Amino acid sequence: MNKTILTFELEFNKLPVIEKELSKLQSNVDSLEAIRKELNSLLEQISLTAAADNNSVKLVSPAVVPTNPISPNKLLILAISILLGGALSILLCLLLHMRDDTIHSLDELKDLTNSNTPFLGWIPLVIKKNKTKVTEKNENKDILILNNPDSNLSNRFKILVSNIIYGQNSTNKTFMITSPGISDGKSFLTSNIGITLAKNGYRILIIDGDIKAPSLEQNFNLKPSKHGYIRAIQENIDLNKMIINPLPHLDNLQIISPGRSDLVAAVFYKKTKYNIEFNKFAENYDYILIDAPPLEFASDLLCYINYIDSILVCTRLGICTKSSFVLLKEQLTDFQDKMGGVIATGCTLEHVKGSINKYNYYYHHYSHYNSKETSNNDKLEFVKKEKKAKKIYKKTFKTRKNQFNS
Repeated sequence: MNKTILTFELEFNKLPVIEKELSKLQSNVDSLEAIRKELNSLLEQISLTAAADNNSVKLVSPAVVPTNPISPNKLLILAISILLGGALSILLCLLLHMRDDTIHSLDELKDLTNSNTPFLGWIPLVIKKNKTKVTEKNENKDILILNNPDSNLSNRFKILVSNIIYGQNSTNKTFMITSPGISDGKSFLTSNIGITLAKNGYRILIIDGDIKAPSLEQNFNLKPSKHGYIRAIQENIDLNKMIINPLPHLDNLQIISPGRSDLVAAVFYKKTKYNIEFNKFAENYDYILIDAPPLEFASDLLCYINYIDSILVCTRLGICTKSSFVLLKEQLTDFQDKMGGVIATGCTLEHVKGSINKYNYYYHHYSHYNSKETSNNDKLEFVKKEKKAKKIYKKTFKTRKNQFNS
């Protein structure tokens, strides 16, 4: 037994020596392998050089056909590409839809409106195909309802005015028209509502309430007044001297502008000359329309509400965002009893297609699908696509911005 143990101990003691010899042998093998590779490389170079010197082609190494050739699986790659592309496209569309806060349809606008606030109507976006010059019979080329009394555009304003006169606002006579954003069509809307009411025999006064950038006179092709009711109030001048009759053949339609004066919003508050004169206006006119600026940019002019019976909010579809509309509602939370209604402006056929399907079916020759219509003065065309409406808006907004800066 002891001899066996002694034998194993002797063998075990020899292990370090054996491992050392093994490492040396391995090192020699590695060195020889490196030398072999280097010699093979030199042999190939010599062969190539010799072939070049002899101006002949010589086979250096024969081609070897792989036993298992590799080829791409085209059907699998195509299927994976389609699935991944479709998934990424859907995710991108969902992301863009979630980020898009714009109001695109009448249904979305109605959902945002309070249940007790009526939807008064929608106004289509039209463009002129041939622009006529201003003549004695056609005093104004921008007030489309004046030049085209039988057009579908005029019909939309007649419906809107009927809803105002005979609906929830039947007892109201002073209206403030505002919007969530800039260039939503307030001045255009206010002017044409005033014209429609005046043609029905009512005495109308339109007050341009945008004292920062008044534009009401430009809608009637009038030069902006240097002096208006701001200066009249400051200098104790009779406000009746500032009233303008923009259309000679409509004596019952009159407008008044703030003029080019310093921004003094305080003139609208109570216990001022404006308050006294406004009460006189209410006695002399059947309806008073105030073209107010967007309250988001001129919240100090909420004092207009001291003089009015009803607030009308116009919203431009495809441009106005839901967040700005909700913000305007929050600003008017304390005046819900004065909310007279919501009006959709700048509507394209794409926006209101679902609302006029039945109208188109039963009255095809009156339909808005008949997008081109000719009046005595101008040929109008309804804008069909929201994309084109946005281009028109950008152009209008740029012009409006330049006017404001000047």
